[in-house]
Amino acid sequence: MTGTLALPDGASVEQVAALIRTRAVSSLDVTRACLARIRALDPTYHAYITVLEDSALAAARRADEAIRHGKHGGPLFGVPISVKDAFLMRGTPTTVGSPILSDYSPPDDDATCLDRLRQAGAVLLGKVNVGTGMAWDTVRTASAGFARAQNPWRLDHTPGGSSSGSAVAVALGMGYASLGTDSGGSIRIPASFSGVVGLKPTHGRVSQYGSVYGFGQALEHVGPLTRTVRDAAILLQCLAGHDPRDPTSADLEVPDYLRALDAPEAPETRRIGWFAAGGPRGGEPDVLERVADAVRVLETLGCSIERIQAPAVDEGLWTEITLLEEAEHFDERLPQLPPYLDYVRAGLRRKRTRLARSISVQTHEMRRVYADLFARFDLLALPTTPITAKSFHTRTLPWDGRERDAEGLYLCNTWTFNLTGYPAISVPCGFDRSGLPVGLQLVGRHFDEAAVLRVAARYERAVGGFALPKG
Repeated sequence: MTGTLALPDGASVEQVAALIRTRAVSSLDVTRACLARIRALDPTYHAYITVLEDSALAAARRADEAIRHGKHGGPLFGVPISVKDAFLMRGTPTTVGSPILSDYSPPDDDATCLDRLRQAGAVLLGKVNVGTGMAWDTVRTASAGFARAQNPWRLDHTPGGSSSGSAVAVALGMGYASLGTDSGGSIRIPASFSGVVGLKPTHGRVSQYGSVYGFGQALEHVGPLTRTVRDAAILLQCLAGHDPRDPTSADLEVPDYLRALDAPEAPETRRIGWFAAGGPRGGEPDVLERVADAVRVLETLGCSIERIQAPAVDEGLWTEITLLEEAEHFDERLPQLPPYLDYVRAGLRRKRTRLARSISVQTHEMRRVYADLFARFDLLALPTTPITAKSFHTRTLPWDGRERDAEGLYLCNTWTFNLTGYPAISVPCGFDRSGLPVGLQLVGRHFDEAAVLRVAARYERAVGGFALPKG
C-alpha cells in the first residue's frame, strides 16, 4: 500500500492479519496507510461519507498493545475495514446516503454486525457511500449533499448500488474489506461492476439488527465485500450466527467456513446448472463470453456442468414486494385519522391485501421452481449482471427490440435470490472489450455458503487471483 510497509500488492485481510499478528507490521502503520490512501483517493472516488480517523487510530494502538502482551483477539485483529453507511453506530451519523439524515446519530446502540466485527478485532475506518436512500446514483451530484461514488475502473460509470462505497473502497485499498447490505443485488452488483468479491449469505444467516432497512426485512441480507473469496469466508465466519434481537435470524449452527474451503472434495459431486443464455433477460456478448470462459474453468476442475434455461420471472414482483412492505411499515406508524381519511386508509388496506395474496402466489411458485432446480444441482452459475457498468447518464438501453430501463437490467439476475433467500457470491471473471469488469454469480442451497465459497475459491485459485484497479 505504501513504500514503507512490507505489504504485498493487493494484500488480503488474511495476509494483513497474519502480518499484524506476527508483528511484521503494526496495525497502527497499516491503519495510517489506509487513512493516507483515503485522503489521496477519496476526493476523486467518493467512497467514504464519514472517516473515523481518531477512533480507528485508537483501536489500532489497542490492537498493537494487546499483541505486544501476547494477546490476539480474533481473525480480523488490527485489520482496517469499512462499513456501509446503513448501519447504526453509536455516536456516528447514519445517513443512508441522504442529506436529510446527515445529522442523524442513533441512540446508544450499535448494529449487531458491527459488534461482531469489533469482537473479531477489526479496526473500523469509517462509513462508506450508499446510493441515496439505499437506491441508485444515476442523478445524485455533489450539490445534493454527498458526491456519488465513482467506478474505480472508469470515473464516469456507475460502481453499482447501493453498496457502492463498499466496493470502491475495497477495490482501491481504502480498507481491506467492507460490510454491505443487499435487498435486490446491492452487494453483488457493485462487486461485479468494481471487480471485487461480494457475498450475499442465506437470508437469516447474518443479523439485520441495526441495519437501516432500505426496503424492509423480507428481502434484506447483510454480507461482506472483499478482495478474495477466502476473505469473504473470514468475514462471514465473524458475522454469522443467531441474534435474538433479529426476528429473521436463523438459530442454526455455523460451519467452519475456512475448514470447508481447505477440505478435500470429490469434484464430480459438484453439479452446476449454468444459465448459458445469461439469465431471464439474456446478456451482452462480452458478458456471456467471460462467464462461459469461467464455466469452462470450473469444468476443468471436475465440476459437472449442464446448460439450463433461467426460470421466467415477473419483473414487477420485486418492486411490488418492496413497496408493499414499505407501505405496511408506514401504515403501522400513522396516527388516528379523521373519518374520511380513515375510510380511504381502509380501502387502501383492502387493495394491499389483494396485492399481498397475488405476491404470495407468485413467490410460492418461484420458490418451488428454484427448489426443483436445487434438487438437481448443487450450484447455479450465471452472470451477476447481464451488462457491464454503464455511464451515470445511461437511463435506458436498446434490448430485445425495445428500450429497457438500465437499472432493471442491473437487477434482473440478482433479485430472485433475495426473494428465494439463497446464498450467492459474485466473483470477477474478466473484462469486456472496453476494460470493465464482468462478474460470475454462483448460487447455492439454503445455508450452504460453504459450497458456494469452496467452488468460488477453487475458481479463484485456478485463474491466479483477481486483478485490482490502480487508482
